[in-house]
Amino acid sequence: MTLTIGTQLDNYTAVNMRTFTKIVDAVGGIDVTLPKTVDGRTADDRDKRLLFLEGTHHLNGTQALTLARIRNDGVISRAA
Repeated sequence: MTLTIGTQLDNYTAVNMRTFTKIVDAVGGIDVTLPKTVDGRTADDRDKRLLFLEGTHHLNGTQALTLARIRNDGVISRAA
C-alpha cells in the first residue's frame, strides 16, 4: 500500500459499502479535492451523479461511495 498511496498505513479496517456510507454520514460528510474531473458516466448511462468536477467537494456517504467506486480505467481493468 505504501507504494500505491505514498504513505505507510499502520492500522486499517475493512467495512462493507453500507457501513462506509454510514461512517461518512456520521462525521458530517467528507471534503474531497479532485485535481481533475472524474467522469464515471458511460455512453449508455449519462447519470450526472457519476460526474465530479475538478475542485473541492463536500460529499455525503452516498456521494463518497459513488466517487470511490468509479474506475476511470474502465471495467476491464477490475478483472486484472
